[in-house]
Amino acid sequence: MQLDPQQHAAATTDSRKALVLAGAGAGKTRTLVERVAYLIEEQRVSAYEILCITFTRKAAGEMRERLEQRIGPEAYKLTIGTIHSVALNLLKRFGEYVGLKGGQLTVYGPADEEDLLKDVAHDLGLYDSAKRRWKKIKKRDIDACFNRFYQLGEEPEESDPCHDLFKVFIARCTENNALTFGSLVIGMRLLIPRIAPYLQWSHVLVDEVQDNDPLQWAIVEMLREHLDVALFCVGDVDQCQPPDTMVETRIGPIPISELKDGDEVRAWDRHSQLTSKWRRVSVARRPYEGELVEIQAGDKRTKTTPNHKFVVRWNERTQDLNCLYIMYRSDLGYRIGWCQVFRADGLFHVAARARLERAEKIWILDVFEGKQAASIAESIYSVKYQIPMIPFKPNGPDSYYTKETIKQVFDETRESCRAVECLHAFGRHEDLPIWPRPEAPGFKVVGGKAILFVCYAANLIPGLMSVPMKGRESWATIENTSRVNYKGDVFSLDVEVDHNYVADGIVTLNSIYQFRGAVPGYLIDHQDEFDIFRIENNYRSDAEIVQAANALIKHNANRLPKTMRATRGDVLQIYNGVRIRKNLDSAALAGNIKRELDDGCVNPGDMAVLARNHRLLEKLEEELTALKVPVVRIGKTSALTRTDEFRLLHAFLKLRVNPFDNWSFMLIRQVLGLDAEAYANVRLQAVEAVTSHFQAWMAEAEDDYFTRFFQLKQGEAYIEIVCICTRILSYAPGPLDFDDASFNDAMLFVKEWQEANPRGTLADYLSWLATYDLQDELKQREKDNAVTLMTVHAAKGLEWPVVIVAGVNEGTLPSKQAQQDPDELESERRLAYVAFTRAEDTLILAVRPEVKEVNLMTYHTPMSRFVPEAGLLRVPETQGA
Repeated sequence: MQLDPQQHAAATTDSRKALVLAGAGAGKTRTLVERVAYLIEEQRVSAYEILCITFTRKAAGEMRERLEQRIGPEAYKLTIGTIHSVALNLLKRFGEYVGLKGGQLTVYGPADEEDLLKDVAHDLGLYDSAKRRWKKIKKRDIDACFNRFYQLGEEPEESDPCHDLFKVFIARCTENNALTFGSLVIGMRLLIPRIAPYLQWSHVLVDEVQDNDPLQWAIVEMLREHLDVALFCVGDVDQCQPPDTMVETRIGPIPISELKDGDEVRAWDRHSQLTSKWRRVSVARRPYEGELVEIQAGDKRTKTTPNHKFVVRWNERTQDLNCLYIMYRSDLGYRIGWCQVFRADGLFHVAARARLERAEKIWILDVFEGKQAASIAESIYSVKYQIPMIPFKPNGPDSYYTKETIKQVFDETRESCRAVECLHAFGRHEDLPIWPRPEAPGFKVVGGKAILFVCYAANLIPGLMSVPMKGRESWATIENTSRVNYKGDVFSLDVEVDHNYVADGIVTLNSIYQFRGAVPGYLIDHQDEFDIFRIENNYRSDAEIVQAANALIKHNANRLPKTMRATRGDVLQIYNGVRIRKNLDSAALAGNIKRELDDGCVNPGDMAVLARNHRLLEKLEEELTALKVPVVRIGKTSALTRTDEFRLLHAFLKLRVNPFDNWSFMLIRQVLGLDAEAYANVRLQAVEAVTSHFQAWMAEAEDDYFTRFFQLKQGEAYIEIVCICTRILSYAPGPLDFDDASFNDAMLFVKEWQEANPRGTLADYLSWLATYDLQDELKQREKDNAVTLMTVHAAKGLEWPVVIVAGVNEGTLPSKQAQQDPDELESERRLAYVAFTRAEDTLILAVRPEVKEVNLMTYHTPMSRFVPEAGLLRVPETQGA
């Protein structure tokens, strides 16, 4: 397999801890496969000594298939899978070390976990089963408790109201020889120190490493500690200061590049002044290419990346200062204006104006001493960048403008407005507004006046803001900021407790950041331990798609610089590139898809529609089905696994391999003819005999279809067991409340797996089901020549010739919740980036109607900000109607 120079350097490195930053379509899997081949063929590493951890099971299957083509039967000696599937296999082998019975475990899915939790809570008097209501405890507190356990491994303190419920729930799982899906990784973490002598891994390869949560990172570190494995990670993270930054330490100022983990630096108390506190640090280093902001305050100068944060406050509150600003509202867009910086009462007038107009963001572009200069600047930049000057709200009841006329102005100018370009010209970042809101971190109000807040380096305003300085009992005014280009290493510090330090005499905040659902901050904290490689050539997508994705993701401040380079030539001259299609509700989008398929431009199996949520996909599926378009929606089968019929069938199957599973026995007790009194007697007998409920029942049960089912030999084909299980249900003594269609679908689900795995056992099937995910469902449907509908989250790592992203509107992508939170907004932008880069030849952005009337109410959902951010406003548009 031929590699480009970047891929070859990564695949053949001798580093014991390598981090490969790979762009979408850059041949990441190819590099991982060649890394394995290099270890086996060149370094003579046994395949048994290699562990590959992937993000999805589908990715694991594809990697194994490619390895089989590359290295033959050796591919089946590797351990390849998601961290949850690896954990399950280890727990089945070594479960006795953590209090389980080993052998065949039961893994409870979300529905079983929820019902078992309610059953435990009912016994503790915390849940009313009749009214289906929680008592003395809030469900959100329970969810938060279990999320901390699953993601951080933290158990609740005794004072936590969830403590008793949590402890009893875990005890019930252990009693049942069962685990929840989330606790698989917990079990693996507990196992590793005890079973290290039995593990022979010497090389661990981790794909999509930026998605690791704290618990998964802990496992990676344990493998390095107890097995001394070589680590090869593939992923992407991105914030920092250049190496000549001087940091105040106990021995005086030293360059940030010379600091080491555990060194102590001077910290600052935000509530008073610089203190004599000394705090330990963790140091991270990474390569950086781009602009640095140079800041001058008093006699001090420092340089930093634009997204670095500083503690600042307003200067003297004079009425003579006026500012030029840009505001943003998601339902209208951007506007430019000017006003006094401070009111007569000393309050920050720009913030008051923003609140009055319900602005979501505001940036100060420049400051002037006279009103005339500010007004002239407003006119100049409004014309230059075609930004409306009209306020977002009418100015009083007698205003010449109304809500309708204001909206008309913004609707007519939205596509020509280049506000983002204007922000960039002034060195501002569209995701880093300056308006300090009371809920913002670090914001402090004294006497009704904002005196202290946190601001990004890209938005520090000379003459208007001050920063705390070393050795002063006062603040120094920011006198100047400028931009300089830089290429080289940058450094960041994670400072315990106070989270700030003195850089070049100016107090600056930590630059460690965190993504939702993962901790790429680990990579920042520990990047000095990695040898970093980049593979940036995109072999998948059309050049126009690559360009749009690059432009989009550059708007994220928290990312390592990594640019995709388009390398493939045009294959389809006519049907390549990016298209924007407006006014496409579900019916109109279905019609567009139907016409494109009828025109023969693309086969159904080569097209995917990706959306932010399932609700939009469900409606689209109905419309496409009505048009007789072959379609498969990924997620329907996953919903099937949560039905009562599916769970009832699988309770029988689980008891075949795990006779200790009391919960599964409880689910089938009605089928067995056990009323409440009989079931209570079975439980009493189980306690007296120190056995499970199922085993106690079997000891007393008569010879009938039920006992014959459970007495079948383990070696019999499991599909025969399912057939017998169906007969058992038909002989149930009492009426069963279940849907025949759902039960038949559950049977078909099992049958399909058996047909794909003719040598598989019942235990194999249940292990596969325990870690089932959406991409497994996709693999089952790959033989169908149908349009694929799925969420963007589920599409990670996949690709199609034609990708349609549906619902590219504010409030959907990005979501409403993300619009007010810069961190959440960055997560949404990464999600859009994933959607864009799934397309090989054609990317279609489908925008739903931006104005909709429902029950006499008008709803505004403008085109997503991600479209202009990707540089696509000049892309030809077509109306969906």
